[in-house]
Amino acid sequence: MMRKMISLMYHDVYEHSVHESGFQTAPANKYKISKEEFAKQIQRISQYCTDRNILKENVMLTFDDGGASFYSIIAPILKEYGFKGYFFISTAFINTKGFLTSDQVISLHEEGHFIGAHSHTHPGMLNKLPLVELEEEWSVSIKILNELLKIKTTHVSIPGGSFSKEMGNILASKGIESIFISQPTDKIELISDNCRTIGRFAIYNNTKVSEVEDLLKTISVTRLRQIVKWKSLILFKYLLGTNYLRIRKFLLK
Repeated sequence: MMRKMISLMYHDVYEHSVHESGFQTAPANKYKISKEEFAKQIQRISQYCTDRNILKENVMLTFDDGGASFYSIIAPILKEYGFKGYFFISTAFINTKGFLTSDQVISLHEEGHFIGAHSHTHPGMLNKLPLVELEEEWSVSIKILNELLKIKTTHVSIPGGSFSKEMGNILASKGIESIFISQPTDKIELISDNCRTIGRFAIYNNTKVSEVEDLLKTISVTRLRQIVKWKSLILFKYLLGTNYLRIRKFLLK
């Protein structure tokens, strides 16, 4: 049984084609799932919570990038099963093809969903940027959301899994309270007294409904697989350095 809160990392959901929503790259597409499959997963999560008297608030359903499907597909399904989503938006793409409009972002907020920043331009390796550029990425993104929603942005998620201690300190200084990272863990770590990191378990285009349910369990084979994969990836990134993205792009062609 799930004893702690858990966060699941989704991206886009499509009805007919992966080209409908979000970034149009091979790395992005591996996270996109069909509307039918997404509905099955959320229904299973809902049933799991109901059967075990688990508060649905303890399952944090997060969605990265800011694709148009957040509004057209994802939010209605979450509403059907009584969930609120954490929608993280790369603000440079608001009002562009395949992404949310300003009005849709406002509507999601008014429906009670959590809106957070996902950087401004979604750089490939955010943690490799000079500190000045890194700070600008977050300052611009947070400012846009603050002005659009007329509230203070307190949640962010990190693109590409490229989190660093320096980034955490920058975000904490900007009043961010929750930093959702890509590391598969249910542990919550403090950056400061008022800022924490929250790990997430990823949902891919080939993730089965049974695996989604397994992720909700404290002792889970699916969790273990993701943890092992993550640690191997961190080592791979360390050894390849800035060549990582180039090699990844080549392998995903």
